[in-house]
Amino acid sequence: MWSHYADDHKGVCIEFERNDSNELGNSKVTRKVAYTKNYPSMNVKSLLSKDGHEKSLMRVLYTKSEQWSYEREWRTFQADGGKVYPIPGEILSITFGARASDLDIDIIKKLVGHSIPLYKAQLKENEFRIKLKKIT
Repeated sequence: MWSHYADDHKGVCIEFERNDSNELGNSKVTRKVAYTKNYPSMNVKSLLSKDGHEKSLMRVLYTKSEQWSYEREWRTFQADGGKVYPIPGEILSITFGARASDLDIDIIKKLVGHSIPLYKAQLKENEFRIKLKKIT
């Protein structure tokens, strides 16, 4: 997923703890993505009722093409945009993409100190895989 979501390995992946006491463990907010062959269905009647509108919206937000099923994605959304929200759980680690800049890595290192483990992805030669190297 690095090439799709992290600017071709230049971004970061933040690992959060998911448990019953944080938003990531709240099944009303954080859900597994459903992978299907077809677009999620909606009809006018369901869109006009509050409950039906909410269910249709959730079906659209939490559905992707089955071609992406290898991602095993979970999603969480906030209803109100343009606001700052607290992080949804404790940060367990931060992993930099294989092409992340040294400047970006240095900035994050200064922000978190030694409190959070940092890793950098390395592309494996001749394989479609990565390995992680701990940053000290």
